[in-house]
Amino acid sequence: MVPPNGRLAQWKSARLTRERSLVRPQRRPPPRWARQCGNNASVKTSLVTGAGGFIGTVLCRRLEAQGTRVYRLSRRGAGTDTIVADLGRDPIPGLKDVRPEAVFHLAGRVHMMDVGTDAAAEHMRVTVEGTRYLLDAAAEAGARVFVFFSTVAVMPEGSASELDETVKPAPTTPYGRAKLQAEELVLGMNGKGGMRTVALRLPMVYGPGHKGQLPRMISAIERGVFPPLPEYPGKRSLLHVDDAVDAAILVAQRPEAAGQVYIVAEPRAYSSREIYEIVLRSSGRKPPGWHVPSAVLATAALTGDLGERIARRRLPFDTAALSKLSEPAIYSAAKIERELGFRTKKSFETAAPELVTRRA
Repeated sequence: MVPPNGRLAQWKSARLTRERSLVRPQRRPPPRWARQCGNNASVKTSLVTGAGGFIGTVLCRRLEAQGTRVYRLSRRGAGTDTIVADLGRDPIPGLKDVRPEAVFHLAGRVHMMDVGTDAAAEHMRVTVEGTRYLLDAAAEAGARVFVFFSTVAVMPEGSASELDETVKPAPTTPYGRAKLQAEELVLGMNGKGGMRTVALRLPMVYGPGHKGQLPRMISAIERGVFPPLPEYPGKRSLLHVDDAVDAAILVAQRPEAAGQVYIVAEPRAYSSREIYEIVLRSSGRKPPGWHVPSAVLATAALTGDLGERIARRRLPFDTAALSKLSEPAIYSAAKIERELGFRTKKSFETAAPELVTRRA
């Protein structure tokens, strides 16, 4: 039956829509591990390894503020919400009783411990085997998501161009090699037992309470014992700890992050000279108009190398330290911005005043 002329166009349009719907390809439903957690679903229980560290402390505080019950895995400690285990050496007890919805894995042997004849073996034990044990325990306990805190140290160093997740990994240190192997274990477990897995590659993370290389540099600048650096062409990506925590919670909530690697970094990279001047201005002082020649710094670095061989310990300044000040390490966070809408909220320039303890 054909409708009156006045409704003919409307009838034809509706019929065409029905016909198209019959041949329209049907979208495949998401896998089970993606359906278990809706967009922006809150996490009620979580397990955090490395909870006593710099990032872990901030993460636990943020999760608890959101109403999440946080269990901490530690080599030592006490309390009903603490699980005691030495990752890579001990079995992980009691995880089935806890049944965390999300696991945030930060624990590992830090990169500053790359020295020593046993460095590579210890990185393998703690970072690789520890991650393997934890993945198995998390899947058996029914965890919905596993977030691994990796590092840009798995990527090539010294490139003048901005690197992203499509660049082939090429770690140069025992720390970086162990992190890459752990990444592969994590991604290989995606979907197993209904658990989503995701890895975050972080650059140098800074913020109040940090005790790494950047805080030592800031302290030396404040005390007036850090030399005015030349403007090296190399710049480095940075990330505020609050933004690192935001990214971790976001990927735990978003099913589409399953099986992905994301770099998280500020849009702007900084040269060591820029960092030097930002710290001075944040402490109320004017940057000097001169700098130490690069040849002088190179000689001092070689002297530090010689001193280390004699003293058999790491000294404050050597060629490795100079490379951190002069060589580029720039990373793009475009993928997490594009796929998850993540944006960093802080920058080193705006956050520097909270890191400065001495003011002119």
